[in-house]
Amino acid sequence: MDGHPIRQKDYENFMKTVGFETKLCKPRHPFTKGKVERLVRFVKDNFLVDRVFNITDLNWQALDW
Repeated sequence: MDGHPIRQKDYENFMKTVGFETKLCKPRHPFTKGKVERLVRFVKDNFLVDRVFNITDLNWQALDW
């Protein structure tokens, strides 16, 4: 690894095709990932609670939400 991330080849090809880079940051670090991780927690705590679904149903429920 030598300080370089190991990425899935399909993802690397997608990044090159679309033209963006992925920046790595420390997990649960409030200045770099706090906002994103807080959004994930918000969705889990408010949208996913007590729901039973498959992926298609989840997409429809998210649109309705």
